[in-house]
Amino acid sequence: MERITRDKLVKKVADNLQDKSINFSIPYHGKYKKKYSQQIIETVLTELLNTTIAELEKGNAVVIREYFSIKPVWRDSKNARNVATGEKVVIPARYQLKVKAARFLKEACERFNNKILSKEK
Repeated sequence: MERITRDKLVKKVADNLQDKSINFSIPYHGKYKKKYSQQIIETVLTELLNTTIAELEKGNAVVIREYFSIKPVWRDSKNARNVATGEKVVIPARYQLKVKAARFLKEACERFNNKILSKEK
């Protein structure tokens, strides 16, 4: 399995966007502000997600450092029980996604926790 880092993912998305026809004219508002059209953002976001899905289908891990990592992990088959009927069920072996949050997402969750806890006091 290959790890797809942020740089590789950006390159793959850029390669996928070569075939798309997008108007890249960027109107400037103010001295340094840029406003990108929703079409550009939607196309880039869609291609990012589609590229991530394509890499996961190949069995590759996708890592965006300091944000998150997603990788397929093999899970062995296991025995379980249907709670409603009490009947034994075998869950087959398969790949499942493992998503691991990294620093920026963990810090965002911690800030959210602090905000909620401060409101309760």
